[in-house]
Amino acid sequence: MRRIPPLTLPPHTICDTICARRELTPRFRSNDLRTMPALTIEIPRRWSVAVVALLAILMVILSYLLLLAIAAACVYLPYLALITLQSFSVPVFLLFVGGVLIAAVLLWSLIPRRDHFNAPGLLLDRSSQPALFQEIADIAAALNEQIPREVYLLGRPHAFVADRGGFLGFGSRRVMSIGLPLFSVFTVSELRAVLAHEFAHFYSGDTSLAPWVYRTQTSIVRTFQNLEGLDNIAGANLIRLPMALVTFIVKHYFILFLRVIKFISRKQEFRSDELACLIAGRTSGISGLEKIQCATVAWASYWDTEVVPVIALKCLPAIIEGFRLFAHEPTVAAELQAALDHQKRSAKTSAYDSHPPLLERIKAMQSIESREIELDARPALSLLDQPAVLEQQYIEQMNPRIPKGSLHHVTWTEIGPIVSMLPWRSCIKKYGAHFTGKSIASLPELAKKLPEIAVSIPDPKGMLLDRRQRSERGVSVLVAGVGLALVKHDWKPQAQPGKFYLHRGSEQLNVSNFVAELLSGKISTKNWLQKCRDLGIADLPLANSLRNRPDPASPP
Repeated sequence: MRRIPPLTLPPHTICDTICARRELTPRFRSNDLRTMPALTIEIPRRWSVAVVALLAILMVILSYLLLLAIAAACVYLPYLALITLQSFSVPVFLLFVGGVLIAAVLLWSLIPRRDHFNAPGLLLDRSSQPALFQEIADIAAALNEQIPREVYLLGRPHAFVADRGGFLGFGSRRVMSIGLPLFSVFTVSELRAVLAHEFAHFYSGDTSLAPWVYRTQTSIVRTFQNLEGLDNIAGANLIRLPMALVTFIVKHYFILFLRVIKFISRKQEFRSDELACLIAGRTSGISGLEKIQCATVAWASYWDTEVVPVIALKCLPAIIEGFRLFAHEPTVAAELQAALDHQKRSAKTSAYDSHPPLLERIKAMQSIESREIELDARPALSLLDQPAVLEQQYIEQMNPRIPKGSLHHVTWTEIGPIVSMLPWRSCIKKYGAHFTGKSIASLPELAKKLPEIAVSIPDPKGMLLDRRQRSERGVSVLVAGVGLALVKHDWKPQAQPGKFYLHRGSEQLNVSNFVAELLSGKISTKNWLQKCRDLGIADLPLANSLRNRPDPASPP
């Protein structure tokens, strides 16, 4: 399915790319896609970008020279001592043998390995996704770059580009990956800004340098691993002495290498942000960056609590649409905004960060002088044809154990209440004995026994929970008992991603909040009981057995 492409090195040198100030006209190397009308952008010269690129090349060369010099010293110095002695010395001879072994380990560690590329997601077909590939083509034309040979759909809220495969970057192919969640939260303009940021890494030559930097880093790591293995078989302290010295030198150089490479990476991110703003506009660039941060925080929770349980029922909801609903639910949106604000206030640059802090990137983008660009406020999802088909293909490819075609599509309205009820049903099945003979009005009494209930719940396998975590699990048992009691007495579950409540007629009740109000003391026991009487639920028996009347939220 994959063809070996010609070399994908840019048609200009790195220094030409990052130093030259050019008026670009679109040049798109594909006959099966139309390009956008000619777009002329002026890319300002940044000598600092040339400097950091040359610094990266210098660090790669210096790394190999240093390790080769150490290997030569490990052999030559003991050999020199051996031939200058008047008589044969066993310790010096052992030192020479140890030096030869260390040198062999260093040289073996330096040998580059071929890059074996594993597909990170679902390979997209340009014939079935013309709108998305047209957007990619437009951005490639704006920077006068080749389009990627392969475009993948990721299951994470980010995007990346790379030159993968081949040997040391030669014979490689351009690859782009776009996160599935981005189509949930982005507008077309924001997606354009993110893709332009990634294309800027092609334009600046970052992806051409990356294979060399990556292999240099892995070579140094491999050196540590191989030296450790040699240390385990070294039988003489005389051999361990030069090994300790070599390890000390390589360790401190590796620290310097990482600090310099991460510094270079942060500078590259600033440059890519600048080019993204020139192509898509500052507004889209900044909002896209902020939305990625929020999506990163929200995606894991959404996937684990909303999507995975549905797939376990052999159903497939609208994943992209569901994440949009989840991220826009008022409670979730408020938490995400708070997390974003906190990140802006507290983030500081670490010497080992590959990306600058969010606030620094935003300030740098705000200072960029760019032309006014009309925003395309359409949802990024509009660029995908048949997203439901793509979602199913992605799930089936990422989970080979799921038979193809075995998942049937459901709406969140259909499946949401069922999935939301499953944790309650499982909880009561295991721990419902605590509620035998108790009613909802007994909850204040049960709250006093919360530590006893919490202790009865075993810790998850391989984990040791603290007191607070055990207490939270005890509270979840109380919530399950109240919730299922209501469901079994004509309260209906209403759910969509990020939102779940029970309703009866015009009355609505968030059971978790309802129980939390009592346990936290937010309202007094007297007022809480009065609220129960007003709702007509005080005397309802707490759920204690799944053998009772089946609740309407049972799985199909």
